[in-house]
Amino acid sequence: MDIDLNHPGNRKIYQSINRFDVTGHPTNRSALLLSGPNVIVDGTEVILSIEDNIAKIQLVSGNSELNYLYAGKTTIRQLSLGSLSLSAEYNNLNKLYPDVTHVCCPVISQKGNYKIDDSSQKTDKIFNELEWDTRNGVNYKSGTTMVPQPFLLYCIDKIIEAIGYSIEENVLKDDELAKRLIVIHGIQSSTDINRILPNWKVDEFITEVEKLFNVIFLINQFTRKIKITRMKSFYQNSKMIEISNDDLVEEVQKSYDQEESLYITYDNIKYSLPSSRWYNYQNLTDELREKCGKTTASLKEILSYGFINYPYHLWFEENFRIWMIHSAYPSGGNSYACWEIVDQLKNVSDESSDNECELKIVPSEIYGNNVWLTGMDFGGYKYYDGWITSACPVISNTNEGEVTEYAYQEIEKGSTEESVDDSYLFVAIYLGLKPYMYSSYYMNEEVDQPVLNSMLVPQAIAYPCFIHYNRSSQGTKITKLTDDNLSLAIDSSQGGLYDRYYQDSIKVDTKTEYIFRFKFESLYDSKAIFLIANKKYYCKELHYTVTPDGIAPIVEGTFYLVE
Repeated sequence: MDIDLNHPGNRKIYQSINRFDVTGHPTNRSALLLSGPNVIVDGTEVILSIEDNIAKIQLVSGNSELNYLYAGKTTIRQLSLGSLSLSAEYNNLNKLYPDVTHVCCPVISQKGNYKIDDSSQKTDKIFNELEWDTRNGVNYKSGTTMVPQPFLLYCIDKIIEAIGYSIEENVLKDDELAKRLIVIHGIQSSTDINRILPNWKVDEFITEVEKLFNVIFLINQFTRKIKITRMKSFYQNSKMIEISNDDLVEEVQKSYDQEESLYITYDNIKYSLPSSRWYNYQNLTDELREKCGKTTASLKEILSYGFINYPYHLWFEENFRIWMIHSAYPSGGNSYACWEIVDQLKNVSDESSDNECELKIVPSEIYGNNVWLTGMDFGGYKYYDGWITSACPVISNTNEGEVTEYAYQEIEKGSTEESVDDSYLFVAIYLGLKPYMYSSYYMNEEVDQPVLNSMLVPQAIAYPCFIHYNRSSQGTKITKLTDDNLSLAIDSSQGGLYDRYYQDSIKVDTKTEYIFRFKFESLYDSKAIFLIANKKYYCKELHYTVTPDGIAPIVEGTFYLVE
């Protein structure tokens, strides 16, 4: 909108900002735009510029208000999100949000080197480390560094609260997967949430949450309340807006070969994964898959094959329905054949579509926290040797920083604070307290140890199955820690996110852009599906013209065809 500052009333309202000696200007003022009985905008005024005594302003509300005010300016680090307080942490290990805001489950900050062929002490560096005591059960190890891991849903609530909105309805709080997701990090110097999370812009964080769960944040411009609802439910329950042929005032304009990509279609989905050993195994290249032979068998049968005879081979374990591959594990100067689960985070691809959805909220690496156990069990009647293992997230995105002891050192070398890598937000599925996994030291020996079922430790995963003590010639076992519904795998063959969230998504053809001009009858919801000339269209944007006499009688909209 253009505001004429030659008018004395306007100059007063805008505090004479057209004068050269006035250096400030009003910000974030409430604004209401009316046209007769119609409330067009109830939101916030944004002053863009002053040109020739004309104030150019923009009025934003609802989702536009949130995106405009916080997209280009505000980052998570700039928000006051509070901190996580540590208290009676062991009592919280079997709870989820909203009963607790975080958990102090074991997380590996540095994977050590230890011999997988004997009981040598491992050198992993673990935060929130626990130890087993026969009298008191599992307790935090004396001197361990406590680093709380917040629940993702708690972080969402705190960010929305910090920008002046409130959530009145959130479908994710009833989602068994969403409410178990914890943010994995290694920040030791602070428990402030704005330090724990990547320093994304606020709208980037909200968009990534919408993409991961296929939800939409619906903002009420009058109450500043937000509903988080399933995208599928929103389109199913929203009333379709019909534009008849008689309402069209011009021929449609078409623009072909557009490069617009809508993540809501979920035709091609992938994680933005780091390039490291574990993640490379989780998403094999198409070229490597083509090179490999493939065999379906049980774990017992697979373990009988020799590594050297099958240099390029993938094995499908028929009971757990996971793909596996041989790898080499260096230990004590030798290399031992081991097993890795592969392709759990593989992409979903549709070559007929150019629409892409890349997820930056990604699964944390999960590693076996192995503890050597030897001797008699607590009943005193059976000897056993072996590893007890828990599934433990690995911290991948924390920069330790440089802290100096003296001022002159900071002057000469500089000083940086501990921070997280802003490329990713790592999460894991928190299962609460679960029994240790047990692997016999002796080849494929099944040892029944009921006492181990009572040794409960917190475990967190990226997908249900876990290989532990994975030296291929001795004691390799696969444990399924939960059902297929709790998985961050995308591929539907592994019971992942595609089945859970994406498979019934709206299909939109973004290669051709349509512009329709039609008669104005009311203020339309641009998020609705439009029925124009008996075809369904997804709305990109609507343009209204407002004059002193009211809303102009013609609306212009940009659309894509719904398939």
